[in-house]
Amino acid sequence: MSSYVVEDRTVNRILTFLQHPGNGLEFLERFAAMKLETDVHNAEEMNTLGLRMLAMNHEAVSARYGEEQEIGRYKFRAVPMPTLMQAYKTLQCWLYQCSEGTIPECSELYQAFEEIKHDLAAAIVSQLAAYDVAEWA
Repeated sequence: MSSYVVEDRTVNRILTFLQHPGNGLEFLERFAAMKLETDVHNAEEMNTLGLRMLAMNHEAVSARYGEEQEIGRYKFRAVPMPTLMQAYKTLQCWLYQCSEGTIPECSELYQAFEEIKHDLAAAIVSQLAAYDVAEWA
């Protein structure tokens, strides 16, 4: 498995989605406040969360390759709102890049975003036509 540091655009896409999730996922705003300790409508807190996300990504790459990774400058910038599927895939990519070393087991940030990923997957499945026609029980 190879590992790399994602672009700021990747983090910005995830954070933009958290600001305006829609699709019945408005609870993610409260989740971010509780689990991520972030007010998604506060620019400074979004910058801090973005830096935490990139720091974890850098830590994972360092664990993989044994080299310290320097974190560059970061400032949250809202990007065009991703679709639910795009938000899921972007989050899945970032989490994959952060899955080295002990991060998946030890990082509360990683685990919180894993929960969000599962919620997004459930939302995607519930929108499928096959889900609508499947029996409830």
